[in-house]
Amino acid sequence: MCSIDADIIVVGAGLVGMAAAISFAKQSTDKSYRVVLIDQKSPTTTLTTAFDSRIYAISPSTVNWFKKLGVWQIVDASRINPIKAMHIFGDANNSELKLL
Repeated sequence: MCSIDADIIVVGAGLVGMAAAISFAKQSTDKSYRVVLIDQKSPTTTLTTAFDSRIYAISPSTVNWFKKLGVWQIVDASRINPIKAMHIFGDANNSELKLL
């Protein structure tokens, strides 16, 4: 078993987990917090240009937060598109909610 000595541990290196870990780490420069990000996948040391099919709806305030974290600048601009309409399908009775 491994022992981790940290002030803040973030579990999950998805979009939210990584953003939270970066945010805590940037805030910790004044307070000397030790931030650790834990995920079941092994970390990669280089950015990849491989296509990722996941889709996120990101609000303007979240974009501003990502800019402050310094990560929005590395997002491929050709992959950013406004949402003009949305269809949400529920599991129960195959119901559909349409947002325009």
